[in-house]
Amino acid sequence: MSVFQEGGQPMTKEEEAVAKYIRFNIPCKKIGLVGTKEKVDYFFASKAVDCLLDSKWASGKGKAAILFTSRSSCADYLNRLLFKGLFYRARKVYKKEGKSKTETDDDDEAAKSKSSSKRDDKEDKPKKKSSSPGAAAAAVKEKEKESESEAKQKKTKRKFKLEMHSNQQFIDGNEPYVWNYDPISTKSILIGLGLLLLAIAFCLFPLWPPQVQILASYACYLALGILGVFFAVAACSYTVFSVVWMLSRGHVHIWILPNLFADCSILESFKPIYSIKYPGTDEKQSAEKKSKKSASSQSKESDSDEPNEQRTGKGSDESGEGAADRAEERDGNEEFEMIDKDEAEDLEESDRD
Repeated sequence: MSVFQEGGQPMTKEEEAVAKYIRFNIPCKKIGLVGTKEKVDYFFASKAVDCLLDSKWASGKGKAAILFTSRSSCADYLNRLLFKGLFYRARKVYKKEGKSKTETDDDDEAAKSKSSSKRDDKEDKPKKKSSSPGAAAAAVKEKEKESESEAKQKKTKRKFKLEMHSNQQFIDGNEPYVWNYDPISTKSILIGLGLLLLAIAFCLFPLWPPQVQILASYACYLALGILGVFFAVAACSYTVFSVVWMLSRGHVHIWILPNLFADCSILESFKPIYSIKYPGTDEKQSAEKKSKKSASSQSKESDSDEPNEQRTGKGSDESGEGAADRAEERDGNEEFEMIDKDEAEDLEESDRD
């Protein structure tokens, strides 16, 4: 039996092997906790279950006992590790923009359900008036704007932190779990031993053979020369930049090997050889592009509004012609009624005579 280092419940050798396999094979991310500046490693439940299903304890390779046959069996085993204190369930706490209040996953789901119910109510309401072409076009535009806003919200990643969940249980899904278990990997042990051996070897430099000492000295000179070249190129780049910046009054930026100290590979650090930037012109070009885009969008909207206005104009003309025809029919009917009344009076007079 082996005990978990942070004071959790005792683990068997089998559980310890599974825990180490999960710890070093699941993709983890670092994030802050609510109320502290501490960064912790967290993972998602579905990734842990997938990792166990791909392990030797699911396939039986290397004469290992088959422990996992389905996702439910993996979830039960991980639930056991959770109660032994290796990790705990957490929930996301989102930060609202422009407000100091926070919003949890439950609040986010409730807000989504409310918005969906409001949309359903709007769709279920009967239309009181017959929609004209202009009103239909306006409704289509509103729907497009809503869909675009929803797409933007999905694309933008909201910032969040984690806090401990009240219901500590392993659930297969997109639930986040924070690691408490942080064992020392064999790779880090080997790196530490290698550094220790190198330090001992450098301390025993006087005891090295003369030929090895000469090769080591040449290697040190070569390393120092490479470092000197790097620093010389950096100094030359900064001097050229400062001279050109002063002569152009900040309108031209020239860099020699701009990616020399960037976080990239060795070959990419020497590409490009130089770069020239014009800050003022770049800003003007970006502003012109934005103005052109806005003008094109406005022209499209005006073009889309013109046929709607023409349709509404045609509809109004047709309605005016129909009203005129109806008025003429009413006048004709009134004339016929007057003629019938006159004929009836003449007949009554003739009868009296």
